[in-house]
Amino acid sequence: MSEKLLTPDDLAARWGVHKATILRLFHTGELPGVTISRGKERTTVRFRPAIVEAWEKKREKAQATEAAQ
Repeated sequence: MSEKLLTPDDLAARWGVHKATILRLFHTGELPGVTISRGKERTTVRFRPAIVEAWEKKREKAQATEAAQ
């Protein structure tokens, strides 16, 4: 059974940020995602839930390390 891919809107709602923040993280290479299609005016991007969860854990760990210093 395949997992449902998350949209930038899904992640924006999950993290309480603007969709543009999600797309910036993707386009800078910080947040891994999958490019579904590239149209003339926009690129369709999706995110695998397992990779997002791993990214969140990695980021939380980094923030905890920074706070402890």
